[in-house]
Amino acid sequence: FLALGGTIFLFIPPAVPEFVHLPFATLQPLGALLLLALAAYLVIIVVHKKPLTVRGWVIPAIPARVTLGQIAVSASEWLIGAAVLFVLLPHHPEMTYFHLLSFYFLAQVSGLMSQVPSGLGVFESIVLALVPSDMDPSVVVGSLLLYRLIYSLLPLSVAGTMLLVREGRYRRLALA
Repeated sequence: FLALGGTIFLFIPPAVPEFVHLPFATLQPLGALLLLALAAYLVIIVVHKKPLTVRGWVIPAIPARVTLGQIAVSASEWLIGAAVLFVLLPHHPEMTYFHLLSFYFLAQVSGLMSQVPSGLGVFESIVLALVPSDMDPSVVVGSLLLYRLIYSLLPLSVAGTMLLVREGRYRRLALA
């Protein structure tokens, strides 16, 4: 998120809705801070090759190539999540994938900061506020519900089923 969110907030900042009370009018400062945090982390892992201890917490030294791989995988996941929503939303000439990406990240951050489980309602409110005003809200809400189903509930259901099967096999004798 630091890499993608920072880049998007710095170069393609979305409009911030009034109900998202932020101490600044644009997300460019937040984008710069996210990229600075990422740069600081990368400098630490390149310069400091030993585990880092902060207030009793040990942060293992991760090789730079592993970190870059983690960033690539994570960025892909964020981009795919936004792509799923982009495909589900109705086509609108003013909304490109990059336009959606800018407010998708704002909606995700707002949902995380709200501490509401899965940002439920917060994410949707931001998306509804920032899609082009002439898009039918009922169609957008339907797209958001389908997005939640595909991107949240479906993987949870598959993982839960896999866990039940695994535990059933593992505890087969105990259950018998």
